[in-house]
Amino acid sequence: MIRSIGIWWTEVWAQFAPELRWRVCAALLFLCVLAVGEACVRLYAQSAQAEAHTDAAVVLGQAQARVESELGSLLYLSSGLSAYFTLNADRLDAGEVTELFALLYADSEHVRNFGLAIGYVLEYVYPEAGNSSAVGLDYRKLPRQYEAVQQAINSGRPTLSPLLDLAQGGQGVIYRAPIFRQGEYWGLLSTVIDIRGLLLDVFADPAFRDLSIAVRDDGPGGSVMWGDAALFTAPDRPLLVSDFGWEYVAQPQVEPKTIVTLWTLRGLSAVLALSLAFSLYMGLQHREDLIRMSQEDTLTGLANRRRLDERIRQGLHQLRVHGRNGFILIFVDLDGFKQINDGMGHRAGDAVLAEVAHRLITLCRDADLPARWGGDEFAIFLTANVQQPVESVLSRFGTVFDRPVNFNGTSIIVRGSIGYALAPADGLTEQELIAAADRRMYSQKSGRPRLHSVSRDTQA
Repeated sequence: MIRSIGIWWTEVWAQFAPELRWRVCAALLFLCVLAVGEACVRLYAQSAQAEAHTDAAVVLGQAQARVESELGSLLYLSSGLSAYFTLNADRLDAGEVTELFALLYADSEHVRNFGLAIGYVLEYVYPEAGNSSAVGLDYRKLPRQYEAVQQAINSGRPTLSPLLDLAQGGQGVIYRAPIFRQGEYWGLLSTVIDIRGLLLDVFADPAFRDLSIAVRDDGPGGSVMWGDAALFTAPDRPLLVSDFGWEYVAQPQVEPKTIVTLWTLRGLSAVLALSLAFSLYMGLQHREDLIRMSQEDTLTGLANRRRLDERIRQGLHQLRVHGRNGFILIFVDLDGFKQINDGMGHRAGDAVLAEVAHRLITLCRDADLPARWGGDEFAIFLTANVQQPVESVLSRFGTVFDRPVNFNGTSIIVRGSIGYALAPADGLTEQELIAAADRRMYSQKSGRPRLHSVSRDTQA
């Protein structure tokens, strides 16, 4: 089966012109080399992307550590303040609370304000400027605030809110620390943190400036506190989650030199593919020229004896294996050619051979193969035509001798003998067919009287 497919493909491939075959081979090589080059480029790109991903994850971890370190210091401050109020709840007065808030506020860059509620009513707010209207606020009358307060009270631990729109304007997060006395809820310390200002200060650091970072809280829908929200939906991004439940994501940055390297590799791949394809094309073309030269008679341009032998063997193989139609082998021998060479010189003889070859070509079909057998003998391989008898074929090729050959103003009369062999009627081997055609040719030659081959034309 495989052998049959191989034979079939060989025959189909042989139907294409050599020039087209070599172009197809060169194009396939070009595409293959280009594909291999692109695969290598992609591997390099994936490696560079993985390295950029790792670098981004490292920097993102450093950024997270910085943010939470800054935030932790604020929360620690608030926790300490809450402990103080727990111990001194019975001795607090307005002046002491205000003084304590003012002292801590001066040392806390990103605190917007402090608030102290006794029970559920906000009694103290610092700074008062812009926040005085909040004094006397009862959390129980504000459902959303009250829910967050109750969550802190019920957990018994401080809680950090998601990003909120503040009543005094802007946005921030609130750190709520419940205060208990003898196991009973006493009050609530609230620290409003300017989280955007804190993040701005951290990410202004040159270590993080070149990396696109986004941060969002763990509230409903995840409010984005910093950066582009689209980074959270983009694939293959390093993502970190903090102890507060906040998410940090970064956009890996591929270095410009990596992009230049990728396009350089693509260009080199294309140049290599083009060079190899061109070299293959030229090599195959040169090989075809050598083959053609080895199978072509240099004087007449006809096929030489070697090529004719191959064609005969091919025809016999197709006849035996595939049962295809037979073929006709015709031999043509010039009569009196030696007289032309002796009387007019070898240039005249060459001119006669070239002209006879040209006439034979014009009488052949595309599927036929005219060849120079050797010396002054020619042979033609003709594909069989059942509608045309052999006598008609011989008569057609006999017209080669109807006209003289003109050489330097001299008309050279050319005569010849024609023999033929029919395959498979006259044999199933190359030797049998050649012998049959040769025999008929010499039979015709021996029965023809000798004629003069040269006549002189007078030129004015």
